[in-house]
Amino acid sequence: MAANPSSSSTQSRTGNIDMKDSDTLVAALSNLMPLLLRIQAEANRPDAFGLSRPNPALDQVAAVSLLEDVCTDRLGRLSSYLEKHSQRFPALEACSAHVAQATFALNNRDYGQSLGLIWETYRLITTLGAINADLPPLSLLAERMQGAEQARH
Repeated sequence: MAANPSSSSTQSRTGNIDMKDSDTLVAALSNLMPLLLRIQAEANRPDAFGLSRPNPALDQVAAVSLLEDVCTDRLGRLSSYLEKHSQRFPALEACSAHVAQATFALNNRDYGQSLGLIWETYRLITTLGAINADLPPLSLLAERMQGAEQARH
């Protein structure tokens, strides 16, 4: 079962994410708010290394490094997953375009676009897994749990 790349939830030719998907992404990332509020509250106190805050230039460098690492890690995981499972599950081929677009966006330092496309890919794989129970999970934890369950039988 191939996914429709021109569905209303994703405009894959432009790579833009619609409002519904943006709202979903915001909701998924909302757990970061307490951490961000704590960081903001501690902004004027020296940190554990004795460095005073804030330093917007250093904070931006740290934020960019974090986003690059997160996106790079997830794109590597997605690429490996798709390479391993696409031949057996042809519906996963629809994810390859998202991964390619996310990689292009990351290489062009469009972190929001890259993260949005990564999210779309996770969502698509999760949906495909709900349709086909034989599709291996994308999550490392779910994969380990599935392996442990199979080992018991």
